[in-house]
Amino acid sequence: MKKFIYENGLSLTLLVVTVLTLGGNLLTGWHELNNDSKSIADPPSRLGNTSAAATASSRFLKTGKANFCKWACTCGSPFF
Repeated sequence: MKKFIYENGLSLTLLVVTVLTLGGNLLTGWHELNNDSKSIADPPSRLGNTSAAATASSRFLKTGKANFCKWACTCGSPFF
């Protein structure tokens, strides 16, 4: 275990910093969203609200699929 931490210390440190940064951004954004919701008299959102995330991921996947199909067609793929 000691050898693993010694050999991968930089990667583990960067992983921890990244996770803490993303978590801080998530909580800050959630807090700001609730403050904005209060100002227009909307109920506060829960942290697990997935409607916005589902919309964003759906758009992302559609764009990725379109780009992949375009790339596959230009390469002469037999599947398209």
